[in-house]
Amino acid sequence: MAGALFREDPLTRVTETKALVEEILDDIDGDEHRDRRVPHGFTVISSVAEMTPSYFPEGAEHIEVKLRIEVPVIFSARNSHAVLPAKRENLNGLRVWIEQELVDRATRLELSGWDVLPTRDPDPKAKRDDLDLMWTVDAVIRER
Repeated sequence: MAGALFREDPLTRVTETKALVEEILDDIDGDEHRDRRVPHGFTVISSVAEMTPSYFPEGAEHIEVKLRIEVPVIFSARNSHAVLPAKRENLNGLRVWIEQELVDRATRLELSGWDVLPTRDPDPKAKRDDLDLMWTVDAVIRER
């Protein structure tokens, strides 16, 4: 599919680029060793691909795939209780893995944005309706 990125039809390029990014994420999620690098996995909430203006060369366009991903918050533990700081190894592992897959499988694509919310570690003792706390990652993958 990587060769398909060179097609002339912009709609086809957008569709195929989005499909490639989704395939990479599915392969990461389904990898038998995923929990070593991304403990407790992740969930892709949304994936949107579009043509966007490129500043160089002037008047050109490139494809961006905007992702929203949820990744579980993993707290440190002390005396069998969750404590701060929250661990970010799963976030870092996912980011590195995505970057490596792009290098290996889609050399024309790169991870150009990675914003994680909340910016501060959540309080492990705060009352919540939902026991599963998540980091929300807004990532952008774009053509080089």
